[in-house]
Amino acid sequence: FTMFSLKNFVHGPDDGPGFTGIIDDHLLKLASRHAVLVCGNWVLKSAHVSPPGSELHDCRDAILAILARDGLLHRRHLAAALPLPSHHLQHILESFAVIDKKSRCWRLVRSTDPTFELTYRDTADEQARQWEQRSG
Repeated sequence: FTMFSLKNFVHGPDDGPGFTGIIDDHLLKLASRHAVLVCGNWVLKSAHVSPPGSELHDCRDAILAILARDGLLHRRHLAAALPLPSHHLQHILESFAVIDKKSRCWRLVRSTDPTFELTYRDTADEQARQWEQRSG
């Protein structure tokens, strides 16, 4: 989900401008607690999908890390690198990604949101550091 869609869900266009700043801080804290930032979009944390330390959890995190770093991924590279049956890999990918017809690679369902990183620089930087720590 995007920050814009989350804000619209929580409050409507009739709320005052002062309300937005307060809500943004709370939404960012909530989003960070339950989701990870991938290409300017929030994706549910793997811990909410499968038990931490499980093969599915670790593989899902690896896929999200590649998407966060590269924006696209090749399924055949994943299939060779990850110890999952193809139906599990397909299920993970389809939960947040689609095949890009031009590149024939997987990408997030929602396009990259560069405005998030510009608007919420501190949060974007913190999330980027977390991805580096996970993959480093």
